[in-house]
Amino acid sequence: MTSRRALLASLKAVKQRGVSTVDSGTVSGVLSIGAPIFGADGQVVAALSVGGPTARMAERVKAVEAAVSEAAEDISRLLGYRGPWPVVDHPTAR
Repeated sequence: MTSRRALLASLKAVKQRGVSTVDSGTVSGVLSIGAPIFGADGQVVAALSVGGPTARMAERVKAVEAAVSEAAEDISRLLGYRGPWPVVDHPTAR
């Protein structure tokens, strides 16, 4: 991100979708998709992330986003989280 405005817009999109997708963020040519994992108290306790070469993952972004979100929800439910998914009203997401 090169500006506060871009960062806030990105965070808003992540909040609405429940997943974050970054292409060449930390490592050039690597696409990463991540989602938060919530505990029984509704607090973020971990995160799940998948990454791979952009050249291979670019055509599968939507499917991988769905899989990451579903896995993060499954883990959150196993940890006792019972709220809505994606978690759009989490206080730290504002």
